[in-house]
Order: sequence, then C-alpha cells, then structure tokens
Amino acid sequence: MKICAEAFDPSEISFSCGKYAFQLISCADFIVSPMKNMSCDQVEMRPAGFLFLHRPILWFLAAFLAVCAAFVGNASRGLMETTEGRYAECAREMVETGNYLEPTLNYVPHWTKPPMAYWSTAAGIKILGNTEVGVRLASGLAFLGTVVLTAMMAWRLWGERAAFLAFVVYISSVLPVLGATMLSTDMLLTWWETLAVALYLFWAFPGVPLRSDGQDHSEPLADWRIHLCWAAFGLAFLTKGPPALLPLLCLLLWHWWRFRSLRIFSLPGLILFSVCAFSWFGLMTWKHPGLLSYYLLEEIAGRVATDVFDRNPEWYSPFIIYAPLLILGQAHWLWILWQRRARWHGLGFMERSIRIFLLLWFFLPLLVFCLSKSRLPLYILPLSVPLVLFLTFFLNCSIGAHMRSVLFTCATAVFVLCVMRWISGVLPLPENMRHLAEIVRQEEAVRPAPLTGLLTTPAYGLQFYMRKEMNWLEDRGGKEETLRGYLAGLKTPERLVIKEKYTALVHLLCARARVRVTERLAGEYGIFYLEPEVARSSVGEGGTGVPEASTVH
Repeated sequence: MKICAEAFDPSEISFSCGKYAFQLISCADFIVSPMKNMSCDQVEMRPAGFLFLHRPILWFLAAFLAVCAAFVGNASRGLMETTEGRYAECAREMVETGNYLEPTLNYVPHWTKPPMAYWSTAAGIKILGNTEVGVRLASGLAFLGTVVLTAMMAWRLWGERAAFLAFVVYISSVLPVLGATMLSTDMLLTWWETLAVALYLFWAFPGVPLRSDGQDHSEPLADWRIHLCWAAFGLAFLTKGPPALLPLLCLLLWHWWRFRSLRIFSLPGLILFSVCAFSWFGLMTWKHPGLLSYYLLEEIAGRVATDVFDRNPEWYSPFIIYAPLLILGQAHWLWILWQRRARWHGLGFMERSIRIFLLLWFFLPLLVFCLSKSRLPLYILPLSVPLVLFLTFFLNCSIGAHMRSVLFTCATAVFVLCVMRWISGVLPLPENMRHLAEIVRQEEAVRPAPLTGLLTTPAYGLQFYMRKEMNWLEDRGGKEETLRGYLAGLKTPERLVIKEKYTALVHLLCARARVRVTERLAGEYGIFYLEPEVARSSVGEGGTGVPEASTVH
C-alpha cells in the first residue's frame, strides 16, 4: 500500500482553546494520509475487528460526536405525546408494581406491543430514575450499538476507511438521530435487526472481505454466528412482533439466490429463535385465551390492511412521510457526493452479491411499509443501516483525500441536530407533557383533587409526571354527552384536563349542572377545578342559583 503522508504544520492551527474539536478536524488529513490518493479498489481491506485502530484521535472524536448525538438535549425535552408518554408510563407502572410479564397502562393490561421495549425502558428508570434521561437511555444505547455494528459491517466489506465513513455518516443522519432521542420500539428494533444481519454477514462472508473480482465463495459451515443471528431475530420479534422479521425474509431470499442451500436454517438457531420470540407470547396467550385472536386480527391484520388506527393511510403518505426522511435526511452527504461527481467516471460498482444483498435489505421492507395502511416516520428507521452502507461505498470511492470535509460535515450536522433537539424542549409545544404537568402540580399544591382527563387520545405522559393513576373519560358518545354524564355523577371536587377548544362547552355544562368551575389555561389545554354543589354544601356553602365561575389565565 502506497503511503504519501503530507507534512504537518502546527502553525496552521490557530483556533482558540474553545474549538478543540475543529482543531482535530483540521488534523484529519494528516491522520488519515496513509489512505489518501487511493482508488476504491486500492483501499486496504481488513477483518472486522476494532483492535486495529491505528488512528485513535480520529476515532475518539467520532465517538464523542456519537455520544452527543445519542444523549445531548434529552434532559431538556419533556415526554412528547402520544408515543413517548405511553411507553414511559407502561415502564413506570412495571417498576412500581413489580409485574414485568404483563404490561399495563393506567394499571389496565396493555397488549399492543411485546414487552422488550417496556423492559429496556424500565431498566433505564431503575438506573436513572423517573426522568426523561432514564426513559430514553435504552434508545440512546441502542443507537450507539447500531453505529458500531454498521461500522463493523462496512469494515468487513470495504476496509477501515469505509468503517470510519459509515460511523460518521450514521451519527449525522437525521432519521437515526431522531430515533435515538425518541422513546419508542423502533431504535431498539433497529439494534436487534442490525445485530442479526451483521452476524449473518460475518458468517456468509468469512475471512477476507469480497472484492470486485466476481469470484464466488462456497457456503460456510453453520457455527455460533448463524445461531446467534437467529436469536437476535427472536429478540427483535419480542420487540415489535412480525415487522421485525422483514430483514430475515431478505436474508433467506439472498441466501437461496447465492448458495442454493438451506444451511441457514440451523437447528440450534431455530431453537434459540423460538425461545426468544415465542416464549412470552405463548405464556400470555395461555393465561389470556382471547389474546391470540386480538394479535392476529387487530395488531397484525388491522394495522397492515385497514386504516382503523388512522396512521396516515392515504396512498400518497409514503411520499410525504418516508421520502423526506430518506432523501433530505441525507442531503448533506448527497451534496458531498455530488461535489465529487467527477470521480464517478470509471468507478467500478460494488461486487454483485453485496449489491443485491443491500438492495434487498432496503427495498423489500420499504415496499411493505409503503403498502401497509399504518405509517409513521420511525417505522423505516431500520432501513437507515443499508442506506448508510450504500452512501459509505460511494463516499469511500469518491471522497479521495478530502476527509476534512467529511469530519466538518459530520460535526456540523450533529451540532445542528442537537441544537434542534434542545429547541424542541424549550418551545411550548402542545405535545410536551412536562409543561402541562408543571402547571397541574402548581394547582395541586393549592387545592389537591383527583385528576380526570378527557382527551381524544389520553395524555399518558401527564400521568407519568404526576406519578399516580388518572381517570380517563372514554369519548364514545361525543364530548358533550360524556361531559354531561361525568358532571352528573360528580360528588366531590375534581380537576379536569381537556383541550382548550372545549372550554366554552365545559363552562356551559357546569352552569347547567350547578358546578363551580375555576379554569387555568396551559397552552392548548384547559385545567378546571370542579366543585359540585353537594361538596360546597358539606362545607357550609349553600348553593343559591347558578354557581359562580371564575377564570384564571
């Protein structure tokens, strides 16, 4: 391998002590100079072991940026409805009750997801307490683990420089950073799926990585890597159910195309998969006989084939939800590739088997997500790994000696994403339940009362912050009928939380029901202290006519 190190001039570094990160970036060309002036095929390829880190400063800087992308700003942003509040409250109730087998929401069995995400969130609560940092700890760690696995796969396929590029591209991509900061199943699912695919890749591509020589390789013998691959898919299934097996379908198709063999179905692996994936489901369906039909009809068929959950079922939703995240979320790296387009001419494309491997891994699940009637942005988070590997290959082939621009782009993107995360915690967003909980606590300190909520979707993030059970009114016959029935049965003072647009309705119905009401607005929510006439009479306040109403803003 040709080494063409450049002279290092310390006088060029004129930054202040507050800009050490950018000093390191300016040194990057010197650090990686042994890999300069080499085409894609000339880059040395080494086994996927991180014992061969010859450029520790560069990797240390990348690791620091990865930790920032995973955790910076998590403490400043409250839980966002609806997803974060629901998962946090389920995990909090697990820790409180000690029942880790049957997830509950508002202390009622909650079966919409398997328990792996709740377990990991509960572990974060046990370590760091009932805080935003605690409930998001598992997502941040899963993000870091996925980064390392992505870099290891790139190292196995194309060498050390590709591993570093995969590392910095992943930690500065919008979709993965969004997944790292949001409490949901998707980041944890991405970790398990990536672990499974990485184990398969290390098994299917043994020894020296494949070059663009078109040579075929015989199928390896089954060993611990393919066994653990099946176990990882089992844990992915325990995280989110059937969608977790989409990458497995891709691997099975690719394996048959490449080897025409069924050796991938190892008996120890299948046993591990069955134990990890189905043991909890089997136990719960045995204890609750109707649970199996619920999973099959509602959680699988209902989400895939119907719009019963009203999650962007329109035919054009993939172009609005998925396309911007996949394309605009990588705009900074696509721009660098476009700037280096002159180097594209004459570049050999990646080895055919690897190309088909990555294409299947990306497009087959994407097709399923687009056809499904239930669509949310983070559903495609696992697809960020094959997308990053594609970008890594082309960056590795075309970036040349311009590693400084790569590091600068990564640091800038991570900084911008962390600032945006901090801003989202400062802004009074209606989905942020911490702001609402602070105002409710202020009211509770003055006049304690049971807390009731009437929302189209219950704000379980509020319940997480209040640390107690809440009464959620079911809005089945319309809000007016629901409120009328609630007020008619009111015997003691209570506090009602409702969307601000319904405050006039609350005042009207309270006047008819002879309920004194005191209101305080909190963003898009109204907080009402309701005092029925019977409660006032019990403390010597005789009711005369229509009760007074006061409003405090």
